Amino acid sequence: MPTMNQLVRKGRESKRRTKRTRALNKCPQKQGVCLRVSTRSPKKPNSALRKIAKVRLTNRNEIIAYIPGEGHNLQEHSVVMVRGGRVQDLPGVKYHCIRGVKDPQGIPGRRRGRSKYGTKKPKDYIRIYPKNRIPTVFSVHLPIGFTHQDFQRGWERKEIDFVAEQKAFMRFAYPTVDIYATPWKGFCHQDLGAVGQAHTIAQTIWAISGGA
Repeated sequence: MPTMNQLVRKGRESKRRTKRTRALNKCPQKQGVCLRVSTRSPKKPNSALRKIAKVRLTNRNEIIAYIPGEGHNLQEHSVVMVRGGRVQDLPGVKYHCIRGVKDPQGIPGRRRGRSKYGTKKPKDYIRIYPKNRIPTVFSVHLPIGFTHQDFQRGWERKEIDFVAEQKAFMRFAYPTVDIYATPWKGFCHQDLGAVGQAHTIAQTIWAISGGA
């Protein structure tokens, strides 16, 4: 423990915090070119083949970046955008490639976490508010020339105009029961159960829009 005179003569020096992403030069992202694309096994106790790429940035720093998501189209000379972010089970990998920007393609078919993997918003994914005002998300395949705005507007104003058979289906073919999967003693047991109003509307829309 130093004395007061010692602290006066030579004060305490604060610790220097080392930045983990020094290669980015204080930038949020940097563009680079892939020099090599390969795989690496993680440290214990995990076991896999993580996809990584050696990238030369525009400031001529060479780093190792992780390629997130399932599958990729990167190869040598591919142009990528790199951000900071370490991988817990890969020592020395402190950067991430950004999917959906430059050459890396987004992961098709994702519904959740699309912004992390560069997936475009699907055209058949819309948000509808039924009569009971419970927010429910349905996946509806709309007719040709029928936009999502038209569907939303018509649904709220009750002005959706379908062909005669579809109107009859909407009137008389409301589903009242559905199959529910229930876990029982390690098995998945399926039972018939009554459905609520929101689920009934969802099933009807799904059926008349080509799902049945």
